[in-house]
Amino acid sequence: MKKIAFIPWDSSIHDDNIYCPRDDWYVDSHILLSRYLKTRDAQIHTIDMYRDINEIDCFLFSKLDYKWMVKVAGIKAMDRAVYWSAEPPVVVDVNCKEGYDKILQYFGNVMTWNPDLVDNKRIFIRNIPYMFDKHFGDLSKEAYDRKKLMTNISGDKTSNHPKEMYSEREKVITWFENNHIDEFDLYGFGWNKGKHPSYQGTVSSKFDTYHKYKFALCLENMKDVKGYITEKICDCLTAGIVPVYYGASDIAKYVPKDCYIDYSQFASIDEMYQYLKDMTYDTYMEYIHNIERYVDDPAYEPFNEKFLGDAILKVINEGYHEKMVVPPMTYTKWKFKALKVDCNNKIMKLRIKLGEIRHGRKA
Repeated sequence: MKKIAFIPWDSSIHDDNIYCPRDDWYVDSHILLSRYLKTRDAQIHTIDMYRDINEIDCFLFSKLDYKWMVKVAGIKAMDRAVYWSAEPPVVVDVNCKEGYDKILQYFGNVMTWNPDLVDNKRIFIRNIPYMFDKHFGDLSKEAYDRKKLMTNISGDKTSNHPKEMYSEREKVITWFENNHIDEFDLYGFGWNKGKHPSYQGTVSSKFDTYHKYKFALCLENMKDVKGYITEKICDCLTAGIVPVYYGASDIAKYVPKDCYIDYSQFASIDEMYQYLKDMTYDTYMEYIHNIERYVDDPAYEPFNEKFLGDAILKVINEGYHEKMVVPPMTYTKWKFKALKVDCNNKIMKLRIKLGEIRHGRKA
């Protein structure tokens, strides 16, 4: 049986907690992936679950985790290390052709969502899986008439990348605040209420929040790149709200055109607003029916666990596995960076602890 170790992007992921169901009624894409791999004579666990990392056939790095890079290089197993790219270069600048070239000096293989970079020799395709579980709200005419026009749920972020979409997102938010603030609400982490009066705080459930609106502004973090399709549009579809989408240049390959409104078709935000405002209930429900057919279709292969499981096994069986040599100077740099990250984490935990103590005293 092939043994796959997942090196997570966050310290909160450990002890296989992303592969264990938390509720009887909901099984997410991570759990489905684990179950599918078992049918293919393979198993995936968070790396802390393995007592002996020498027995691991594939190390899936969801980020450049220097602590584990040092350990894997220490047993001379970087040929089994796969850089499992998920974010676009807008978020993680190394996730581009030039960055992959550098990573492949030390990692055996890379997996990416960008088909333009795939050579099936050392760079392989992957998907960003999503569990389509329908959570539609009240779609009656009476409910439709009560709903606000649009919402946006995202964090407040910035980037200097030429294809970033953060500034475009804020442009739309500001336009509504200046022109139709009564028809728009903003949610997410990091926004400033003083700067953005439409801000309503964070949400405990995207689905429940989306049920209060007709349309969702759905701009990816990066535009005009193939294959980068995240939970943003999928959350809209499963919530039964019509997304106004802009991001992946090949989105129609993954989601039918009649399930979303293409933001890029409008010459201005005014034009988009008027289009949404003038839409009849019957036209709106055509979008919803199209979305429902898509969500209920079990054949959405680009997002499912079978696609990802087969992609991982392809790298294990057909990828580059010649011995990788990590120069002593590079190895030392990794050790230093791992130590620095560890120190920063300890300092952060200490600050949080001190903050809790101060808060407790004030209380």
